[in-house]
Amino acid sequence: MKLITSVATILTLLPAIFVASESRMIAVSRNARNIRGLRSSSNECARELKSTKAPDSTKAPNKNVKRALKSSKAPKSTKSPEKSQEVRFEKFNFTSPQLGLQMASKIKFPIDDASVKLLRENSKSNTVVLDKDVCETVGVDIEKCLTVLKDKGLFPPSNPENQAFWSEFAEVVNVQAHLKRKQENPCMTDPLPLVMSSMTHLWQGFGILDVAEAVHGEFPGTYHNQMLANWVGDKDSPLRYNADVIPKVGNVDFLRNVVMLADMVGYAFRVVGPCNFSLKWRVGRARPEEVAWKLNQGGIIPPKSIDVSEIKLSISEMNLESATDFTAYPEGSLTHLS
Repeated sequence: MKLITSVATILTLLPAIFVASESRMIAVSRNARNIRGLRSSSNECARELKSTKAPDSTKAPNKNVKRALKSSKAPKSTKSPEKSQEVRFEKFNFTSPQLGLQMASKIKFPIDDASVKLLRENSKSNTVVLDKDVCETVGVDIEKCLTVLKDKGLFPPSNPENQAFWSEFAEVVNVQAHLKRKQENPCMTDPLPLVMSSMTHLWQGFGILDVAEAVHGEFPGTYHNQMLANWVGDKDSPLRYNADVIPKVGNVDFLRNVVMLADMVGYAFRVVGPCNFSLKWRVGRARPEEVAWKLNQGGIIPPKSIDVSEIKLSISEMNLESATDFTAYPEGSLTHLS
């Protein structure tokens, strides 16, 4: 199951290696400079708040979004009882706009060799790979993994033609609506607690815009390594290694200490990454920005049993001028699939 487990899940092996009390981690970010800029704006707002009452973040951007979320909930099965429109990833970023108009609709999923060649040579699509190209190189039996996932109801993922998709998408829209409202009203009470009840100590003191920036193209393993570095550097509650799992060669063992920890993070990404991307290109799940834009433009036919009117209203209130406007970033999402 190395394939689907996230890097964070793989790192849950750590408690077996260490016996440690709760760590006290510091807030650090790869994009610290940008986050400091966001916080400068917050400091200016703090001064303004003394004389001006800022908008109340406890009021949802669209008070009916949560109701829509509840009403659109469905069983986890990804099978839809009626035929509705299929929507798949299309953010291929062809180097030629004309080629994109001609070829985008012809690329189907699971992706085939011809489409892989086309995208690799004529687009800026990110890491276009097939199972046979990458999974075997890291020793993963992709079909065996998929069988287990199917048995657990975790594969295939839901898509816009499925009922289950819309409860997930409504939650995404709710978060983005709060983020957009904060962007428009920097002095309002930060809405992060409304959409994220708990988070890593590394982001202590962050607001919703800070969190968005913290994962804006961050270097792989940044926060995993920071977490480990804080554990190692905690003098008040030092790590105690479980010698039954990782035996040391002496009283001091550098290799089975920080070197081993650094290697674990790299190993997790190295094993998960290749098959993760091959599955993305097998399934072709659309990015939320693509779904939001098409829904806003009337380009999606959801299942008849799902009422998306409140979701559409919330998106329309964002005043999107393009699909990328739905995200927190000017360029939108990355050019690989959800």
